Amino acid sequence: MLQQPEFGRRLRQLRMERGKSQAELVGLGMSAAYLSRLESGSREPTARAVEYLAEALGVAVEAFEDLAGPNLADVLGMVFTSSDATRAAEARDLLTAALDGTPGADATTRWLALSELARLYSVLGEHERERDMLV
Repeated sequence: MLQQPEFGRRLRQLRMERGKSQAELVGLGMSAAYLSRLESGSREPTARAVEYLAEALGVAVEAFEDLAGPNLADVLGMVFTSSDATRAAEARDLLTAALDGTPGADATTRWLALSELARLYSVLGEHERERDMLV
């Protein structure tokens, strides 16, 4: 089992890949505050929490043991299909991590990712970073 903060990054990655919000994962077995602390890395997960999250995400418990870097094309597809403006910050962070973790991505995919990242900066009002990204 991954330790924090890696567990939190993997949880967030799995959640975003499935297009789910934190609110969609909370329920009788998980409070919003606890889920947020798990994702931020400030709380260690219990075995019960891992089982609950695996079921809610539709993955095997073992999925939390693999910290494979995000595939840039997969992340880009997820970002393009997630038009919810409230998820713009999460999409920005995930796309940034995917760009950093995939230096050998083909030029077209990388260009699309950088263009989308600039758009996300605009949505978030981070216009100086948007300009830097476009340059």
